[in-house]
Amino acid sequence: MVAGAPWIRARAGTGLVNTPTIALISATNLAIGPAQEALQIRLPDYELWNILDDRLLVDAQAHGKVTSELHRRMNRLIDHALAGKARGILLTCSLYGFVTADYSRSPVPVLPPDEAAFKDVTRSQARGVLVLASIEAAARDSADRLSTHLQHVKSAMTVLPVTVPEAAKAAHSGDRELLADMLTNAVSQAPAGYALLLAQYSLAPAVSLLAERTNRPVFSGPSSAAKELAAMLHT
Repeated sequence: MVAGAPWIRARAGTGLVNTPTIALISATNLAIGPAQEALQIRLPDYELWNILDDRLLVDAQAHGKVTSELHRRMNRLIDHALAGKARGILLTCSLYGFVTADYSRSPVPVLPPDEAAFKDVTRSQARGVLVLASIEAAARDSADRLSTHLQHVKSAMTVLPVTVPEAAKAAHSGDRELLADMLTNAVSQAPAGYALLLAQYSLAPAVSLLAERTNRPVFSGPSSAAKELAAMLHT
């Protein structure tokens, strides 16, 4: 685990100040950049504290699921962020989003990566939504949880998972154009009226290009979560 600097920070020209902090808990470093970019737009006065366990995703894939031990491991990371006085906590790995249910009584917001995006998808009134991921388990997990959310709000929207394995390499390379190309090709035959949801934070850099090339609404966890967290903290 690699943790960021403390919530007491030094800023140029101001000396030591008590700066409010948001903790980002990630299972891959590819998720950090998109989450930071979205939060810096919505909450520019908050410091961002990155807590990274880059075995969380690897170990979940090896076991084929998030085991009880992995669940407890994520609990320990969230508890670490709470002990560090984070004002808000955002998980950036969709496979671990369910763990936030353990913190429903937390004194600070503890957000799953994509629940806010699910709400935005619902409000879009799209006929259906394609859930895109580079890993089959991530696409299936996000699609299942989105379907459950839609059932709760009595929406008849169709949800289809789409796995784009080649997008992983493009995301790792940091090539937004190539990433957008891969995702655009994967949805080229999608029915009219379908929106797109990016199930992984690592795919979020392609949002604008993908929307432009497909002429469809595109939703991503980082943008939606940052908007919801900002609303909660400002309230």
